[in-house]
Amino acid sequence: MSDVFDIQRNEECICGSGKKYKKCCLPTVEKIETELMRKLSDDFSITAYAKDLIRVISVMFGIKLDETQAEAVDVEKLSNIIAQVWNAQEEFSEDSFLKLNNDIADMLRENENLKILRIPGSILAHVELDDSEQVDMLLTQIADNFTIEENLFMLAYLIRNNNFTEDELEKIFHWIFMGLIDETHQSFFELILQASIEDINEAGKKFEQIIKEEDETACQVDIAETHELFREYPVFEEYFGMRMLEDIEDDLEFILKSEIDFNFPFFVIYGFFLKFTSVITQIFLQNLPHVDINKELNFMDMLFDAESAFLKQEIVITESYGCITRTLIEAMEKSEDNDLREKLAKVTEFFLLPTGAHILAIEKIILTSMKKLIKNLPQAIDDSPIVLESIEQLITDEFFDEYISYLESKGLNEQAEFLKEIYEEANIKCQIEKSGLKEIFDNLGLKLDKSEA
Repeated sequence: MSDVFDIQRNEECICGSGKKYKKCCLPTVEKIETELMRKLSDDFSITAYAKDLIRVISVMFGIKLDETQAEAVDVEKLSNIIAQVWNAQEEFSEDSFLKLNNDIADMLRENENLKILRIPGSILAHVELDDSEQVDMLLTQIADNFTIEENLFMLAYLIRNNNFTEDELEKIFHWIFMGLIDETHQSFFELILQASIEDINEAGKKFEQIIKEEDETACQVDIAETHELFREYPVFEEYFGMRMLEDIEDDLEFILKSEIDFNFPFFVIYGFFLKFTSVITQIFLQNLPHVDINKELNFMDMLFDAESAFLKQEIVITESYGCITRTLIEAMEKSEDNDLREKLAKVTEFFLLPTGAHILAIEKIILTSMKKLIKNLPQAIDDSPIVLESIEQLITDEFFDEYISYLESKGLNEQAEFLKEIYEEANIKCQIEKSGLKEIFDNLGLKLDKSEA
């Protein structure tokens, strides 16, 4: 018997209201479940697996998806579809079962609303997709580490907010039922994985055709056509971006260790520093006294939250992307070192194709630029009379106010307001005083003492 959506009465409701299940969605779920049991028990022997399916369907259609009350549920329609699923399963042969699986995978690929149900391309990028052993190992890892409930919750949202035919709903209920019967849930994730791989393979062929056509006309890759391909196959965009990032990682590392400077506007570095500092102080405060700062506070892990909250904001991504591409192209034009020019060309090509993997590369470049700035203090700030003498200044109200006044005097009000939001939200000075972060910063190579900067 499955424990999927086996929510206890006193547990927090999965709708996110913060209320106990019994005082939130349980009454609606129980009403649907009772009616389904009554309608189906006359014609079917309700096994443990059958009860699992009824419970899961009742939760999917009974929970509130937003602040409004759950919409009216057509229990008659649901019971008829469940009945069709159970009748069909009694007559399954090996061939008909295989055909059904393929039909479900095709539906996952063809229905625009279901394209969100994919294995992340960032995971698939680390696997040779034509190697069946690697794919089988990946499926096991996915079933062990992903939750079927999260996917069913998403599926519930999609079904209840879009128009699905009864035939499509029957396929979905088949798919759910097979996933519940399989205690590992591999049969559920297998079809998502199949759809993801088929999307990547099909998109890959189309991308090769785009490249071939552009080569024939001696032009660069058509960005608009590539963007459209990524829109049609979201999983391919992430997969392709991560593969490209892996391909240029060594070249990017070489460039970052060279004399090339990415001269970001200071507000980008300052905002990144504030967000970065806020994240590591919060982690440190939450884990005291158990954190081993030499082993557990890994740079890139800590930056994950800062990345989503900071780097994806339009003002940051626009300034950062423009600065990076200009710097790469100018360095490529000026360099007489053929090896460096080749590396610059590869990294530039990576940035010219619109993929989400840019965020990871931009994060690395900004972090490196921030560390370079700190290690080379004192530094003049932009074209202002302000001089940054030590990293300590960055967390003082005096420095912050002076820099904000400079931005406003230059008419850079959007940048000023952006930094004000981050500074108020982060409350950096208070956090650092509470946590005594000097030792952490020293271990990260970011000296808080002016004399050591």
